[in-house]
Order: sequence, then C-alpha cells, then structure tokens
Amino acid sequence: MSDLEAHDGTVHALVYDGQKRELVTIDPDGAVSRMQVQGAGTPRELAVGPDGSVHVADGEAVYRVEGSELVPEIVVEGADVAGSADATAIPESMSIAAVAVDGDGQLVWTATFVGSGPDEGSQPVMSQVFRLVDGQVEHVAGADSTDLDGDELDEVLASPPADMKAADVPLDGYGTEGELAIGEDGAVYVAGPSSVLRVEPGGGVEAVLSEGERAVPDEPYGDAGDASGFGGSWVGSDVAAEGGTVAVVDSAVALEQETVDVGAFSWGDELEGSVQQLADRIVRGLGADESVESADDTAPYGQVAVLVHDGQAATAMAHVTSVALDGDRLYVTGETAEDGPASEVLVVSTPVPEDWR
Repeated sequence: MSDLEAHDGTVHALVYDGQKRELVTIDPDGAVSRMQVQGAGTPRELAVGPDGSVHVADGEAVYRVEGSELVPEIVVEGADVAGSADATAIPESMSIAAVAVDGDGQLVWTATFVGSGPDEGSQPVMSQVFRLVDGQVEHVAGADSTDLDGDELDEVLASPPADMKAADVPLDGYGTEGELAIGEDGAVYVAGPSSVLRVEPGGGVEAVLSEGERAVPDEPYGDAGDASGFGGSWVGSDVAAEGGTVAVVDSAVALEQETVDVGAFSWGDELEGSVQQLADRIVRGLGADESVESADDTAPYGQVAVLVHDGQAATAMAHVTSVALDGDRLYVTGETAEDGPASEVLVVSTPVPEDWR
C-alpha cells in the first residue's frame, strides 16, 4: 500500500503486490476496478482533483489517468517519459516526491534536490513546493539553501518565526515521502521530521503539529488537546485535509510499540464474514495457534490517525497505514503483519465526530 484518496464517495488506492503497482478504485456502490500503473518509474503518490480527475506520480513525472493510459503533466528534464512533449518541464536536478490538486484543479507537488548547507561542501537533501498555474510553475514554499543545521534548524521547522515566509523556510526532509495535502481554502500542508506545516495562500507559514513524545490514549479522542503541544512523529506520514480538518498518520516508533485494549480501538464487529476476520487480524494479529481467537486482548497501537481541527488534536484510530478525508468521513487503510505480497489491505471509513468538523 502506498497512498489513499477519497472523493464524493469514490475511493482510490495505490497498492503493490510485490510485482506490480495497481490503482484500485472502489465506487460508492461497492464496484471495484483495477488498473496497472507504470510510468518512467513506479508511481507511489496519488491525488484526486475536485472534478474527480486522478493523478499519480513517480520520481520523474506526474501523470493524469485517462482511461487505461497515463498522460504526463509534469516531467523532470531529461527523463525518458513517453508522450511528454506537451508536459511542463522542471529542472533535472529535482525528483518529484509528492502530489496534490487544489480546489481550482491546479497541480501542486513537492520536489527534492541537493541544496546548499551552512558549511562549505555541505549538501542537505531539501525540498520545495510548487504549483502549476496556467502552464507556469509557481514557487509555493521551501528555500534552496540554509544557514542552519542541527537544533537551530529543528527549532525553526518546529515553530517558524512569525515574519518568515514559506518560500524562505528550509524544508530539510519535508514532503519527501508523500507528506502533502491541500485544504479547500488553498492552504498547503507539508510534513517532515519536526512538524506538520501549514502554508497560507498569502505565503505565511505556521506549524499545526510539532514533534515530541505524548502519552497514549485509552480510547479514540481520549487525548484531545492543544495541537501545538500534542507531539508525534511525522516523517513519512500520510496527510489529508478537508473542511478545516487535517488528518495525519503518526509514525512514532515508541507509540507503535505501546499496547492498547483491543476493544477500545477495534474496527467494529459488524463487518461481513471474511472482512471482519481481516479487520480482526489487522487490529489483533494472530495468537500462538495462528488464529485470531487465540490472540491477546491487547495489541500494539501501530501507527495512528491524528485529527486536527480548530487548534485541537486527538488520536482518532489506531492500526492505520494511510488516511483520507471525504466530507464528514475519515477513511483509513490497515495492513496485516505479513511481509511483501502476502500482506492484505483493508479500507474502512468512519464518521468524523461533529465537534471535529
């Protein structure tokens, strides 16, 4: 599993079976379709526009899905991408790392590159955010060099100074693994080692979540509190935004290893047959005799879905690998513990509580 999106009740997921990457689409009536996706590389990032258009990205290009074809839209100069004559080119020094679509249907993406650090010869891997506006590439966020490193850099990224513009923020390690989303108001969210940043349409920037340890909750929303001091780990985190709510996967290793009562964070008990069994395997794992029934009544949290709204944050679900928001519903994926193609994936949705919308 690599990415998840939901739009008007239709769910799209990029999945990998160990040999090929597929775009799986689940219609509101439950019908499922599959399409193998292969560009110049193997697409890992997914985005859906307000008109329902689907876009995927690998390191060398962003593509629009048209029927069973991938049409290049953004291409790294010099990349061997078929059919890219009409695509917008970006410098060959860059690698595309994440993609999203704003409310006007404009592509937004992060690109990584080797920047310039504070010491002679230092070359940190940095990232910038761009938007395609009327065929022109617009710089949204991220500097191409930094005079900071270590604790000084972490402090700036954890809480950018009020007078700092998004274009001047040294995004060292941000948006490098798909950590990108856009709200309806045009705000861009990009996550990295020290925080989840919100880039305002006017160019301002602030942290909506910062890095840090936190206590594990006993139940969903049991740890609701001020988002600025919530804590977590946002490296490689999936991010979604809609209706003023942001959903982020907390990938803190310490939290993943903590145990929780299975009942408190179960994925329900009213799913159908084999689907319920799969949900139980994701949440509980297997016991000594390789059955769910013999599994313990407690299980590690795994990664958790954190919701942020109006300055408050809370843990919404546990045992998740990716998140999406669609209207008043939170969509998540979970995966069984098996490695590689033996792992199974389940997509479920749950209402976002009224006071979190």
